[in-house]
Amino acid sequence: MSQNYGLQHVVMAFFRFSLDTETLEHFKPDFGNGPELSFNDITVYDGVLLLSSRTMGLMFYNENNNKLMPYFASSLDAPSHVSSMLVVKEALWFGSIGNGLFRYKGDELQQISTSDGLLSNLVFMLVQDSYGRVWVASEQGITLIHNDFSIERTFTQNEGLSNTAIWGLIYDGVGHVWAGTSGGLSRIDISNFNVHNFSPTDGIQDNEFNYNAAWLAPDGRLFVGGAKGFNQFYPQELDVDNSARPLLVSEIELLGEPLKPAEDAVLSVAPELAAGLVLAHNQDIISLNYSSLDYGAEQNQFYYRVIGLSEQWLKLASGVRQVSLLKLKPGDYVIEAYTINRFNVASPVHQFSISIAAPWWWNTTSKSFYIFLILALIASIVYARQQRYKKVVRDNIKMSELRQRLEWSLWASGDELWDWHVNSNKIYRHTVFSKVDYGDAGSVMTIDDFDQFVHPKDCILVEEKVRECIEGKTDSYEIAIRVKDLFEQWTWVLDRGKVVKRDENGKATRIAGALKDIAELKKNQDALQTLNEQLEINVAMRTDQLYKKNQKLEQAMMELQHTQQELIESEKMASLGGLVAGVAHEINTPLGVALTALTYNQENLATIENKLANKSLRQQDLDNAINEQNQGYALILRNLDRAQSLISNFKQVAVDQSSEQARNIFIKSYLREVFDSLVPLTKGKQIEIVIVGEDFELHTYPGAIYQVITNFLNNSMIHGFEGMGTGKIEVSLAREGNYWLMSYTDNGKGMNSEILKTVFDPFVTTKRNQGGCGLGMHIVYNLVTQLLKGEIKCSSTFGEGISIKLKLPTELL
Repeated sequence: MSQNYGLQHVVMAFFRFSLDTETLEHFKPDFGNGPELSFNDITVYDGVLLLSSRTMGLMFYNENNNKLMPYFASSLDAPSHVSSMLVVKEALWFGSIGNGLFRYKGDELQQISTSDGLLSNLVFMLVQDSYGRVWVASEQGITLIHNDFSIERTFTQNEGLSNTAIWGLIYDGVGHVWAGTSGGLSRIDISNFNVHNFSPTDGIQDNEFNYNAAWLAPDGRLFVGGAKGFNQFYPQELDVDNSARPLLVSEIELLGEPLKPAEDAVLSVAPELAAGLVLAHNQDIISLNYSSLDYGAEQNQFYYRVIGLSEQWLKLASGVRQVSLLKLKPGDYVIEAYTINRFNVASPVHQFSISIAAPWWWNTTSKSFYIFLILALIASIVYARQQRYKKVVRDNIKMSELRQRLEWSLWASGDELWDWHVNSNKIYRHTVFSKVDYGDAGSVMTIDDFDQFVHPKDCILVEEKVRECIEGKTDSYEIAIRVKDLFEQWTWVLDRGKVVKRDENGKATRIAGALKDIAELKKNQDALQTLNEQLEINVAMRTDQLYKKNQKLEQAMMELQHTQQELIESEKMASLGGLVAGVAHEINTPLGVALTALTYNQENLATIENKLANKSLRQQDLDNAINEQNQGYALILRNLDRAQSLISNFKQVAVDQSSEQARNIFIKSYLREVFDSLVPLTKGKQIEIVIVGEDFELHTYPGAIYQVITNFLNNSMIHGFEGMGTGKIEVSLAREGNYWLMSYTDNGKGMNSEILKTVFDPFVTTKRNQGGCGLGMHIVYNLVTQLLKGEIKCSSTFGEGISIKLKLPTELL
């Protein structure tokens, strides 16, 4: 790189210097009374001198009136902050700050933004290479655009750039695009897109480069400016050494201590010459520090992997050259490492072997001992099985004794046991003396044999209970069924079953249970049932008497609710009537002013007619009359517009209040209209009303919203701001999933805890002696919870105002 020079350039205005007259002219826009502009770029397109500005967009010099004018018509959605410009094949390309890249050709304006793949909407520089492609610089990197206005590829640090903030961009004409970044100077080959990065160690002025400070001189020299001056050089004469230098191990640490070479030690030669280490099992914490002989190695990227642990290459953090291995298990490992220099060239892979010996408890002797222990264990298992077989014989003898005792128990209780093996569909019965006629079925039967002795209506119930046990819905069941006894009569038994075994899928494979004679019990239950039926008849008679009394109470309640609803409707109409009176008063003022101005204009016309008839009309009189007429009509127009606006707002809110139709509204705009229509309620006080939050669309009942806001504002004026000349009301809006939130607060007097507890109850008011009925907040509560399907909460501290929060759905079904 060559010498550094100081250079600073800021364009704050536009001047034209005439070579013929040697005069200097200063230009600024002659519309909108705007201030002087800051200009970014200047070019000639289609015979017109164009300038890109930071506030007025793209401008052109109008030779007819010698002024700067906007280049694009207002119908085109052109950006207001234009940065760099470039003419490519009869088309004008230009970048913007915040809107991406634009191309203008044939009265058509095209745009590419981040949604199309552009790295950033902040476009700083545009340059064209010899292939006709356009390179776009931004703070996120470089985007390469094909001449058909499509994105070809992008360049970031992943592609080799030293930094993504691109401040200077220029094509050197010999096959390279140069980028001045916030991390050095980068050179990109336009044919294969290889990236070479240069740092201050290579001679550049600094790692930081300035905006638009790049220029290709006619003699082929390249000038690139930055924070500490600029560099100038011939790109074609720049010789870049792409070769990579090998890696060396400069230091080895074992268990946190550096290893020094010594005879009969772990490390016998210098670390740079060592090919590996042989370590004991407890020497399992090793660190290797690498060094690179490459010039500018501080920019190198180091990669490594440990064969024996993983085949994946890992990247070391920036500035880190140490590979640390912790708690290695006994075995053989190979550490491989390489670097990639600032020219994206990889070095040869360096290999370092590590062998960790096994501990004494895992050597050949210890393994033989382990084999002996295993054989002894097998012998012990065989001996234990023999002892277990003897125990099984003894258990069988004991089981036979238990079986005999079970039979005695069954004979004494009269119960019958059964054991169903589900997979084989066999049911084994155990009984001493059976009272059930099983038909042809013996002591072993299937589920299909139930039809022979179970009542047909009870078979379905038994099968349903058994199926629930098999499918895992329950582990046991108990059901009373009818079975055929030995005298061909139906008798009642209690069938009880329990799952005793399931397979891995949870399906029952074995169910056991018992049948118990409950014939006498059923007789007693039938007698009890008869008694219960008689009791139910008595209860029904008493219930009928209570029903008739409840009918009378319900009739009285309906009459009370009807009266309450009439009071609520009366409150609504009273609110609308007050609004009408207030709006009428508001409309009277602008209409009166308009009528006065119209009367004055008529008198003025009569004066002009008299002077014209007397032939005493002068030019000055006519000019004065016309001026006064214009002023009068302007006054009439403004006041009529004011009246029309008041009437329009009143019509909308009046219709909303008197109807229950749901429609789509933009809530913030609608609240502004509601508060504008309720201005008469604030007469006599300086009340500041603030609405904050986004303006979003929702489907709801506007009339209900209006009624809620009217009651809030009316309560604030009557109760909150009583005796106060000024106050502030703030309404905040927000969205939360499928709901929208509204918070209404004022800085009035607030209310005490006793009133707060009953604020939504009907007929609760502190102004009953002044005509208050106490239904306002009760109406609000019903509208929010019933019609609007939402929630409402009120909080207040006496002397600190009130806060009301609403949570409502954005879509009403």
